[in-house]
Amino acid sequence: NPIVAQRPPWDGGFTWEHDKAGNPWVVVTCQGTGASLWWPNKDHQADEPDSMMISITVPPGLENISNGRLRARTVLPDSWTRCDWFVSYPINNYNVTINIGKYSHFSEWYVSNGDSLSLDYYVMPENLEKAKSHFKQVKPMMACFEKFFGKYPFPRDGYKLVESPHTGMEHQSAVAYGNLYLGGYRGRTWSEVGLKFDFIIIHETAHEWWGNSVTSKDIADMWIHESFGAYAEALFIECQWGRQESLKYINGKKPSVVNDRPIIGAYGVHKSGSGDMYDKGQLVLNTLRSVINNDPLWFSILHGLAETFKYQTITADDIFNYINEKTGQDLTYFFNQYFRHSNVPLLMVETRKKGKSVEARYKWQADVPDFRMPIKVSTAPNKFQFITPTTEWQTIGLKGLNPEDFRMAGDLFYVDMKLNWVYLDPRFKD
Repeated sequence: NPIVAQRPPWDGGFTWEHDKAGNPWVVVTCQGTGASLWWPNKDHQADEPDSMMISITVPPGLENISNGRLRARTVLPDSWTRCDWFVSYPINNYNVTINIGKYSHFSEWYVSNGDSLSLDYYVMPENLEKAKSHFKQVKPMMACFEKFFGKYPFPRDGYKLVESPHTGMEHQSAVAYGNLYLGGYRGRTWSEVGLKFDFIIIHETAHEWWGNSVTSKDIADMWIHESFGAYAEALFIECQWGRQESLKYINGKKPSVVNDRPIIGAYGVHKSGSGDMYDKGQLVLNTLRSVINNDPLWFSILHGLAETFKYQTITADDIFNYINEKTGQDLTYFFNQYFRHSNVPLLMVETRKKGKSVEARYKWQADVPDFRMPIKVSTAPNKFQFITPTTEWQTIGLKGLNPEDFRMAGDLFYVDMKLNWVYLDPRFKD
């Protein structure tokens, strides 16, 4: 009598449902609660089995879809069927899954640079034709993700989308899909471009790289999975429809951020950080790209992270140290502020015009004492350039701007700004 999930996939347990024809439909989700709710194991993200056989026996007329490749399908003397699935890569316990039901199946191949990857889809029979059309976005998604993150990490095990009665989950090589064949997240999104793709397909598949291949040792660093997974949505948009559409999508997430607590949780006590790890995490990675201000380097870092830490469990510091090394900069101040504090850095600006002279005083207000993030601001009409504020006041001259027209590049950086301005009589003496 395993735990029944009350709100899958966000709480752990089994979902006992029936399809439209009345057939049993049984799945499991266990991230957070732990895989030990249904099978005995060393239940901690820091350790993974290097391979696994999953054997599930089901009643006549049903089948089980699990991770990896189907090794055998054996009909037993009592007419029940044992399905043996083999996972040939390291797999985190929470990613092990079963999907029992009466599925329709179709498949295709994704070919890239001479390599072939099997794509298998298991859906409810009434959704077969719908799925054949809707899942056409999988191939372009794979092309985009391989461009940014490198080859699909689990080619021997293939890639599967398996329809589920819950919204979805990143089960390794057997992604659970329950987004109702709609654009966005069950038909809703933060910006119009988000309706052009299925959020669950894109986000959960991004976890094949970020979460399944590169895995956090402690759930306190769950942001490694979710921030990079969310940022992958924006990169997919950039790949398909361009940078400006991607920026609209990223910045459409701002109203959802609550800044209630740090993105990094408490280590050693099974405590994840703020739910901001999704939307704020995406905004922060976009900000980091702007700070680095070198797209070839930025994309080489993303690709390098995915390759360097493939099939490993890692910590936030592994990520931060890698980025510091590759950029040749000490960005520790950035990581500490955005990931270890809840507050967004505040750019304090005072502008004034005296006669024809216009100038701006500026500094950062942040939790980190040495916060010194560069940022693009308007220094003349239709002109943005980098300044490097610190926590001490600095001054810059402005050309052709009224004091109230000072702006920062808000689509490229996730910060707050407080602007005060004043006009002074030319005879005024400071």
